[in-house]
Amino acid sequence: MFKELIAVQYCFILDETYCNFNKVYPFICTSPFSITSPEIRPYLCPCEIVHNLFLGHYPKLDSIEFLTQLGITHVLNISLENDYTLPEGVSRKFICVDDIESVELDFDDGVQFISRSLDKGGRVLVHCYLGISRSSSMIIAYLMWRYNIPLSKALVFVKNRRRIIRPNDGFLEQLIEYEAKLKESRKVCQVEESRKEDCEDQKKVCREDCNFDEGHKANDEMSCSSSSTPSETVSKGSTEEEEEEEVNFDEIPFPPNKEETECLLETVRKLQVKRGKGKMNSFENCVIF
Repeated sequence: MFKELIAVQYCFILDETYCNFNKVYPFICTSPFSITSPEIRPYLCPCEIVHNLFLGHYPKLDSIEFLTQLGITHVLNISLENDYTLPEGVSRKFICVDDIESVELDFDDGVQFISRSLDKGGRVLVHCYLGISRSSSMIIAYLMWRYNIPLSKALVFVKNRRRIIRPNDGFLEQLIEYEAKLKESRKVCQVEESRKEDCEDQKKVCREDCNFDEGHKANDEMSCSSSSTPSETVSKGSTEEEEEEEVNFDEIPFPPNKEETECLLETVRKLQVKRGKGKMNSFENCVIF
């Protein structure tokens, strides 16, 4: 018994009584799984990465209850099996891939499913078999796309919330490519935005240079104020309403294993160099305890 206690790395004290906790999270308090690895056992329940987005293992037929307990509305299954029954009303997307380096993950397909589901107010579970490689890769890709953060920061962020994640090297290479793709697409968007602003500036200059009669000029100003200003106000207002909850990717609540995290980041560095782009940026901003 003493040896088992020594092996425990983290101890969390409940604010509520065990009975109350057991009513809300019975799947954590029971042991319906056949997995015996001490490293994996604490992570047999899904981990919430960001608000309403969970990363977990393959739901066993005798543990499907936790989906209802967590209020899951959408499931993204990235594995070879799809033989479990979901609670009524839960939507599912199945991406059939194996956890091998030569397999290509369709990040765009998975990311769009997650995004649409969350935008509808859903609670999304992304899983593979153990919630280590395939599903974590998809979550990392989503964070990079949604929050415009580099691969290094997304990787550390997810690992701090689910310590056992470890995308295989093939998926890491694909994430590096995906990061480059996102950067390129954002550059194109910035150029287009710049062109639109230049066009608007030119229109303003043209309006100012035009010589109208005082009456026509007054009418023109009234027309401009009534047609353009309200639409701009509505647009800004709608943007503010749709702005999602801010996530602080530098604030990490659960400390990871420092050696594991540094080793993983070093692997990404080597793959980045192999790709021919040099070292990755923003590693100095990653918080590692």
